[in-house]
Amino acid sequence: MTAVLQNMRFVIAHPDQASAMKFAGASALRAAGVLAPMLLGMMLIGVVVGLAQVGLKPAVKKLKPDFGRLNVLKGVSGAFGPQVWWELTKSVAKIAVLIAMAWPTVAHAVSTLSKTSNGSIGSLAAIGAATSLTLLRNVAIAGLAIGGIDYIVQRRRVMKELKMTKHEVREEMKQHEGNPEVKRAIRSRQMSISRNRMIAS
Repeated sequence: MTAVLQNMRFVIAHPDQASAMKFAGASALRAAGVLAPMLLGMMLIGVVVGLAQVGLKPAVKKLKPDFGRLNVLKGVSGAFGPQVWWELTKSVAKIAVLIAMAWPTVAHAVSTLSKTSNGSIGSLAAIGAATSLTLLRNVAIAGLAIGGIDYIVQRRRVMKELKMTKHEVREEMKQHEGNPEVKRAIRSRQMSISRNRMIAS
């Protein structure tokens, strides 16, 4: 970015269409070189986190056409569930928090730029760099806070969905240990047979 600003000075000093186009192309390539490692790193982190959570499980069944998804009533009923409202609230909260965090920084930068008498490229670059770093720090803190709250809410929701009801617990015990009523009947029958044998003997 320092090289871009230095080249900008020469283009401004000698303005013509050829040099401006050359400067725009070179600046675009430099910007791509700056952004590419960050974007590729974020993509790699997303893939690694996804694999760590669920493993490599391609959902081939999702590729099959499902005409049940064309049901308008089912789609409308699913659009007003609690999960949808939570996601909407979360998105609105994210935007509101990001605006609240970014507004004072941007306002301060605009005020500083308007009061700066020395309009050199170095001073403008310093103000821009400080503003960008402050924005990144504030947005990162806000994102971590929202992510933590979302994690707690999602975890509670999943644990509540996984919690078994009393009826499900009884049914599972019947499957693993047998029906208690049948076991009591068998035990009573065995005791009756033993009693009859003792009387007969």
